[in-house]
Amino acid sequence: MRATHAGFNSAFVYSALALALVPGFGLAVGLAMHLAFGWSLGRWWPVVVQIHGHAQVFGWLALFIMGVSLFFLPRFSGVPLRFPSLPRWICALLVLGILSRSVALFWFNAASAPAARGLFGFSALLEIAAIWLYVALIYLSIRRAESRHKAIRAVRPYLAGALLGWVLCGAVVGISAVLAAWSTGALFDQGWNLLGIDFFTGLVLLPVAFAFSIRTFPLYLRLPAARWPVRLFAMLYFAAFALEIIPVAVGLVDFPLGVRLQTVHALGRLCKGVLLLALIWHLDLLTRSKSPWTAGREGDPPAVPRLHPVPRSHFPDYGEFGHFEWPVYMAYIWLLAAGLCEIYSAVALLSGAFIAFDASVLRHMYLGGFGTLLLLGMAPRMVPGFLGIRRLAYPRLVALSFYLGGSAMLFRVLPYLLSFAPTALPSRLATHLFGLSGVLGFLAVAVLAVNLWTSMHRPRGLKTSD
Repeated sequence: MRATHAGFNSAFVYSALALALVPGFGLAVGLAMHLAFGWSLGRWWPVVVQIHGHAQVFGWLALFIMGVSLFFLPRFSGVPLRFPSLPRWICALLVLGILSRSVALFWFNAASAPAARGLFGFSALLEIAAIWLYVALIYLSIRRAESRHKAIRAVRPYLAGALLGWVLCGAVVGISAVLAAWSTGALFDQGWNLLGIDFFTGLVLLPVAFAFSIRTFPLYLRLPAARWPVRLFAMLYFAAFALEIIPVAVGLVDFPLGVRLQTVHALGRLCKGVLLLALIWHLDLLTRSKSPWTAGREGDPPAVPRLHPVPRSHFPDYGEFGHFEWPVYMAYIWLLAAGLCEIYSAVALLSGAFIAFDASVLRHMYLGGFGTLLLLGMAPRMVPGFLGIRRLAYPRLVALSFYLGGSAMLFRVLPYLLSFAPTALPSRLATHLFGLSGVLGFLAVAVLAVNLWTSMHRPRGLKTSD
């Protein structure tokens, strides 16, 4: 009997785009202007930074990951969701938690009202509930899948690690927020907050992206099927990340290991950087040096003229989803750059040399350069198909999103990377580029939002049959 799966919940897409445009990239415009053009935010600066970062991670990226995985993984594993009505509650709880947290931070900074602390703690409980409900729902789908199911077996370690990452980042960010709400000090601890973001980046964003890339890129981009040790790579990656992150977590509780911890941390980053480069090589996305999985399967050319257009070279589509591959390529170029920076930083730590950039640059490479650009490419390709839409309303807008998003990330990171180089940019030019990055990032997501919204609300005649 054929399994009946729940449809795609578009509320995740709408919510992710709304949170990205207002507290996410919207506030990024103000932050960039503050740093680049001296538009002072005064005492609101730390509040805006906190709201912006939280909305970017748990609103923009997390909601998209949740929505896609709740639709895709049950079909992937052959097991329908145990509770198909639960996703809408997960989305509502997380959105309400993010908005409540934002209001509480603004309120507390304005008046230091005790009620603001209560709202802050309540928002953390909402987010914890949303994340752990999501973890439980996905876990049931993975656990009930047959162990020999080919589609899920290879990437099961990535998904299991991602579930652990969800639990850890939710616990660190949520519980630290609850404790802060009960205390009399600041409403958030920057160290624990960054640890939660690092858990999300290293255990959720990257493993989920790796799993989807391994399973879907051969289909969408005509790449070779994964015939390399995919499961072993997952184990090595998680081991490297553990070496990297455990010293950071231990350092937050003032555990006295000092130099030994730094050495372990550096070795973890070195291994992680090498593994990222190895993954990019095996995916063959940037090199295309191997034959695609379709090689030898196309058969003889048709004896009669084609009735339909010829598909694009290297792709199974006809351009109805735009150049979605451009942001994907750029995302993996940023991942390549992040891997090289990890190796450089690790070598510098081991040798006692000076690191020419801080950790925030790498976080922006992962979250903005890799995560955001990957969404700018895969969202217009996957979401229409999930909703039975044959083509985007404006395929050419995908290229515009790519140019805007790619420029935004370049202007955001490049001034920092070149600031210590012999060819450093003039300070005035660097600050202006930095200020422009916030505006370009906002516009890139706005273009994506317009394209998806218009496509999702076109007449039914332009959609595939249900």
